[in-house]
Amino acid sequence: MLQILDDEGRARKDLEPALAPDELQKIYALMVATRVEDGTALEAALKAEG
Repeated sequence: MLQILDDEGRARKDLEPALAPDELQKIYALMVATRVEDGTALEAALKAEG
């Protein structure tokens, strides 16, 4: 099993991705956009159900 957090609950440094800060920002922006779109789709689906 892969353990991401150490015994103190901190992220393990050896598992951090080797990405530049601008790449991390792009990935985060895509994650946020996906989350917003998922919320919009869920809301539309719930409205369609009645």
